[in-house]
Amino acid sequence: MSARRVQLVSWNVLHRIHGEKWSKQVVGGFPDEGVRAARIAARARAWLADGVDAVCLQEVSGDQL
Repeated sequence: MSARRVQLVSWNVLHRIHGEKWSKQVVGGFPDEGVRAARIAARARAWLADGVDAVCLQEVSGDQL
């Protein structure tokens, strides 16, 4: 019996509210939150299409940058 290889991607995504409070220069390049969310979703879809088994997104607050 051969072992199955599992591919996992984890990404700490900056929460918009925390970014505006703690690190405006980070979110300043993404003034439209809908566009930013769509880009994040597209990146996750691309990883999954490339064979990644799971994508874990975790919000990170700006004070943790």
